[in-house]
Amino acid sequence: MDEIKKEEIIELFKAIDSARLMNAPGSRATLIGHGIMLGIREALELKKIKIEGVTGTWYYEKDNEGKSQRQKSASQLIRKEGKTRETEMVAEGNTIGVRWTLEILGLAEEVSKDREEFVKKYRKHQDEMIKTLLN
Repeated sequence: MDEIKKEEIIELFKAIDSARLMNAPGSRATLIGHGIMLGIREALELKKIKIEGVTGTWYYEKDNEGKSQRQKSASQLIRKEGKTRETEMVAEGNTIGVRWTLEILGLAEEVSKDREEFVKKYRKHQDEMIKTLLN
């Protein structure tokens, strides 16, 4: 994978994580965002691609004792907790994350406009936040 694709994946991952954190815990946006992050990680790992901070265990994945513990994938969540509103939203996000990652890697036949729009909105929001902080 070339550096441009790697940077695009990192930027997308950070954008999703930021958007997820700006929403209320348990909200649709937060659950789908979490699923997208899981999907990005899953797609990369299935292709045996490692990107620090995206693949492997995330820095905040810890058990109750503070030891690193990887979160369950979307399919593992559904098997453990059953189909609930929350697990279905995580699974929906997972599908989006896998698709977006395959698009970036050039392995998808079509490119979705929703990914491009999301990144544009994130960049605009990020620029506005920086301007606000500097003024």
